[in-house]
Amino acid sequence: MPMRFQTIICCVVAAWSAAADAELGAVKESCRRQLGCCDERICDVVRFSEALVGESDAAKSSGDEWRRANDERAARLVATQRDDGSWPDVDYVNMTRSMFNAVRHLYNMRAIARSPRTPEKERALHKALAFWLDGGFRNPNWWWNQIGVPLPLGTVALLMDDILSAEERARVVKALQVSKIGMTAQNRVWFATCVLYRALIEGNEADAKAAHAAILDEFKVSKTVEGIQSDWSFHQHGNQAQFGNYGASYISTMTQLVAMFNGTPWAVPDEKRQVLEKLVANGYMPIVWRGSLDMGALGRRIGPGVARTKGGLALSVAAALGVSTNAPAGLHWFPKSACGVYRGKGWMASVKCETASITGKERGNNDNLLGAHTADGALFTYVTGDEYRDVFPLWNWRHVPGITSYDERNVDWKSRNRSKVCVREGDSVRFVLDRAGLKATTVWRFSDAGVDVSVTEISSEKDKPVVTTVEQAIAQPGAKWWREKGGIVAVNGAIRYELPSNAVVRVVERTGSWKDSMEELSDEKVSGRVFEIVIPHGRRPAGVSCSWRVMPSSLGIAGGRLPAVK
Repeated sequence: MPMRFQTIICCVVAAWSAAADAELGAVKESCRRQLGCCDERICDVVRFSEALVGESDAAKSSGDEWRRANDERAARLVATQRDDGSWPDVDYVNMTRSMFNAVRHLYNMRAIARSPRTPEKERALHKALAFWLDGGFRNPNWWWNQIGVPLPLGTVALLMDDILSAEERARVVKALQVSKIGMTAQNRVWFATCVLYRALIEGNEADAKAAHAAILDEFKVSKTVEGIQSDWSFHQHGNQAQFGNYGASYISTMTQLVAMFNGTPWAVPDEKRQVLEKLVANGYMPIVWRGSLDMGALGRRIGPGVARTKGGLALSVAAALGVSTNAPAGLHWFPKSACGVYRGKGWMASVKCETASITGKERGNNDNLLGAHTADGALFTYVTGDEYRDVFPLWNWRHVPGITSYDERNVDWKSRNRSKVCVREGDSVRFVLDRAGLKATTVWRFSDAGVDVSVTEISSEKDKPVVTTVEQAIAQPGAKWWREKGGIVAVNGAIRYELPSNAVVRVVERTGSWKDSMEELSDEKVSGRVFEIVIPHGRRPAGVSCSWRVMPSSLGIAGGRLPAVK
């Protein structure tokens, strides 16, 4: 080959390589900027996301307050760091499958890395990185080892990119190689994000592009049972709605990735971004009421303040994407998930079901230990949004609002509903329960005035007491009931219930702990007053029925007294 052609080829290759390096460099710097929470809108998404894992009380502060708190926290962490790079308040030994306590070491590093730099902070970061890489920390749950640790480690390493030594960079890259692109829906997004971070740290263009392509591929309405569904619900772990867990992580992660790629050659195309926007507008905004996520959408990870934190996350994502937070009135039904909400004037009610083909609840890694009946035809009603706030430690989990169940305290994870019937019929929903020998048909009729509920064909094969629960919520001051026109009227806060004459209304003082339903949470006892309405059907009922009306209103209603607290 003539020398001039060799020269031309070398120049072209060099120019192409320089352009590729510049492209990758632009993506890296944009990622570093967003990971450092320089964008106000993305800062709000991050602070709610981190509140979900208990890293901070970020859900109760503004973005500016959260930044100031982060900077103050960083200063404290530098001051309290041990000589070996660890922190005295991080438990590096004890762990559960649900919570990896040692990962808080990386959360501490992240707080320091995104605060204003000082020589002292840089020294603290180097010591902390060495301690983590030398420690070989692992959890019995694969998720932590392959996703839950690589994500914050990659974040920290990118924020430290300008001060990493060659040895540190090589060790971080090796540690992050545990993550490979695979699986489906949000798990695939997490894996691809881990690979992206590692490739940017390493300068590996091919792996970075593969990760970018995998991420873009998940901006879609899925053709399988996992991911975004055509009704704008989100599924993971099979045919199961995951608004509050994997879905919440999906909208959070994807919104941050949109911001990271924005302004670079890898910007998310408009048609793909619009899929995310439609999911938020049509899937999430209807199920957020006065800042709280619907109880039926929370998923298996529940804890103090979780409804408001997950609701705040959804609203912050909407703000970052420019999506309206005003959901239309009326019935929003998700047929692929057997759940939905009705939004009235000043109130909202939700229905949550499970069928033979649609899973309505799950437990795993000792999460949601008591939630076996939360999808047996649950009905949650809201005016203020705080009707069920932090009620879980006080609940009788067999008395989930709306469901018909055996009246016993133990829950049943072995059986599930065998009926496939859960259908919308205009502004009504009809659901058939056929579980563990207990059958019932429930119809919810929604209107501007409230919800009319009828439960028919209640029959049991077992010699056990059966009960339909109308309500189990936080008792409001002045909760009361009285007899009227052959029935019972009850009022709790801004919600009025018109009940059959055999309904039992009571306010009960209860004590429990969050640990009862979530192993990782505190076993400290909490107490509170619960407002409960049940309709008993006796033992082995055969073809009995009941009905009631729920009338949410902001008007105060006078009435009689509740029976003595038991």
